[in-house]
Amino acid sequence: MLFRSGWHTIEIFPEVQFREFKNSIRHDLAFRDGYWFKVLVRLLCIKEIYKEDSQAKILQIEADVRLFKNFPFSKFHEIGESIAFPLHSEHQGVASLIYFKNIKGYELFEMNFIDEMKKDGKTNDMEILRKFSNRFPNQVMILPTLSSCYHAANESNSLRA
Repeated sequence: MLFRSGWHTIEIFPEVQFREFKNSIRHDLAFRDGYWFKVLVRLLCIKEIYKEDSQAKILQIEADVRLFKNFPFSKFHEIGESIAFPLHSEHQGVASLIYFKNIKGYELFEMNFIDEMKKDGKTNDMEILRKFSNRFPNQVMILPTLSSCYHAANESNSLRA
């Protein structure tokens, strides 16, 4: 499968593998001009960066995420785990911000991602991230979110009362 971006073409998988992956997806592929397919396949595009630079540390941020001036970019260098992302709930990760420390962590994630798609074509990126964090807890750092900080503050305040 080839994607064309403004400057170059990238091959994500060979044609046979692409058809197999696309056929495994059980979401409505016509929904919002292929939304589900694009959401899932964007995580597989990251390997193209590693082909160019196998030592890269990659922070993938969705375009609709607002970053404030004090976003702690430098803190990502301190992360010991191979992958980091926030959680939305007990059953879902947040795919809008994912950090890959190295190619080994990404390859483990990619292999797991494709396996999960083959097992359940109705799964989504958020469910796959959560399953990955449960299966490989030593490889994943759960990033804090405003809501997790808010809930923690409320719990600590209620303990004082």
